[in-house]
Parts: sequence; C-alpha cells; structure tokens
Amino acid sequence: MRESCTNKQMIPIIPVNKRNTKDKKKLEAQELKSPQKEIFKRRIRIENFFGILKQYKRIDKINEKYIETYKSFLYLALADILMKRMGKK
Repeated sequence: MRESCTNKQMIPIIPVNKRNTKDKKKLEAQELKSPQKEIFKRRIRIENFFGILKQYKRIDKINEKYIETYKSFLYLALADILMKRMGKK
C-alpha cells in the first residue's frame, strides 16, 4: 500500500509497525517527520471521537424519520461527551 501511494506522489502518514520490520534501513526511511506526526495525532483524535460518538445507539444507526430529530440526538450526545470531558479535567 505504501508503494502504491509513493508511486502516485502521495505521502503516506501511517506509522511503521516496528515489530514486523527487520530491515533497520527501511525502518529509518519510513519514520514520520514532525509535521506528519502532528497530522497523525489529529487523525487519531478524530477517529477516537467518532468511536466514542458511536457508543450512542441512536446515533450509530439512523432510524429517525426526520433529520431534525436525529440532529437533536446528535447535539445531546455531543453535549454529554463534552460534559464528561469537562468533568475529568
């Protein structure tokens, strides 16, 4: 997958699995640079947030007849997540 991305002049921002790489040169060549690390950290935060959001059953599957009802449950879930996060700090 990395090779197909580099062939298309794309920069893959996927960290290397150090356990599966025996070649040290290949490992050093594929290490993430600092801007790429920041992008990867943001991506992980967003993925984790959507994972937390999907714990709410009514938001995970859209069963609502009207979009306004779904939006209101989405806002309630977001407020609940925000209140839980603020309570931890």
